[in-house]
Amino acid sequence: PAYTDAVPGIISRAVLSIPETLDIVKSCIKPAGLVILMKGPGCTEELAEAQGRFGSNFKLIEDRHYSIPGTTHRRRLVVFRRKTSISSTSADPGGTGRPIRKIESSENPTFKFLKKLLDSKGIKKTRRTLVSGEKLTREIIEKHPECCESWITPAGGMSPPDHLSPKVEILELSPRLFRVLDTLGTGFPMVCAVVPALSQWSPEEGFPEGCSVLAPFQDPENMGAVIRSAAAFGASQVIVMAEGANPFHPKAVRASAGAVFSVPLRSGPRLADLPSDLPLVALSAEGKDIRSVGFPDSFGLLVGAEGLGLPGYLRKNAVGIPMARGMESLNAAVAASLALYEWAGRKGRE
Repeated sequence: PAYTDAVPGIISRAVLSIPETLDIVKSCIKPAGLVILMKGPGCTEELAEAQGRFGSNFKLIEDRHYSIPGTTHRRRLVVFRRKTSISSTSADPGGTGRPIRKIESSENPTFKFLKKLLDSKGIKKTRRTLVSGEKLTREIIEKHPECCESWITPAGGMSPPDHLSPKVEILELSPRLFRVLDTLGTGFPMVCAVVPALSQWSPEEGFPEGCSVLAPFQDPENMGAVIRSAAAFGASQVIVMAEGANPFHPKAVRASAGAVFSVPLRSGPRLADLPSDLPLVALSAEGKDIRSVGFPDSFGLLVGAEGLGLPGYLRKNAVGIPMARGMESLNAAVAASLALYEWAGRKGRE
C-alpha cells in the first residue's frame, strides 16, 4: 500500500480477494493499466463486490473460465482495466469541483453492494458498514477519517465537508434508492466506513486490569448501548460473544454514538464455552445486591443474552441490581450500564 509509483500492469495470484487486491493497487496503476488476477473458479461473489466498490475506478474486461491442460484443475482469469478518469456525471453540488457518481438504478452494482450493509452477514463479509445521522457522520469524518470510504447523499443533498479526504468517493443516489439505505430515516448523508477487524479473545488469556465487558446481546441496539457505556465508564475492552449481534450493524453503531470505532473490541466464544474458573461478575435479577460485592482487579462483567439469561453454573454466584418491588428485571443493556457505573464509582474512590 505504501508503493505509489505508477505501473502499467499488475499480475496477482489468489493471495488476497479481488476487492482487497484492487484496494491495494488503485493508487499505483496507470490509467488504462491492467490488473490481471489468477483465481479459482468460485470467486463470483468477490467479483461482484469488487465491481460494486471499485466500479468507478476499474472496468472488468475479461472473466474467463478454463482448465489447466492435462489436469482436472479449474481456474479463472479475471482482468480489470484502470479507467482514465473517475466515472461521474457532474461536479459536487456544493461547488467544490469534486467529481460525484450518480446512481439511479437498483441494479447498479455499487447500490447492491451498499444494500448488503444493512444486515450483519453483509457487514461481516465485506468489513464495511453504513454510518448515518448528522452528528455521528460528522464525528467519524473528524475522528476516524481513515475508516471513511464513501460519502452517500441523496440527489440535491448536502455536500461533504471541505476537509473530507479526496480519497473518499462521493455517491449521489436517487431519493428512492437513498431511502432504502436510510433505514433510520435521518435524511442526512451517510458514510460507508471500513470496519476494524476484531481479534479473537480466548478464555486462556484471561482479562487485562480493570473491567472487560462480555457482550452476548442479540439486539444490535443493546449491543451498541453497552459499548457506549463501556467507553463512558472506562472498561478495558468489550468482548463480543458468539451469540451477540454484529457491533457494526447500523443500529449498533448509532446506539453506541460511534464508540464502536474507539473502544477495543474482541471476538469471543459462546457463553456455554466459558470455563467456570474465570473471574466473572455475572448479573442476574435473582443475584445478591451488587453494592455488597467486591470487584476483582481484573474481571469480566457478564449479563445474560436477552431472554436466555445466564448459563446455570453462573447463576449461583450472580449479583443483581436492586430494584423497586414488583419489577422483575431490567433491560440487559441498562443492567450492564448500572453495573459499570457502580464499578467505576468505586474505582474512582480508591
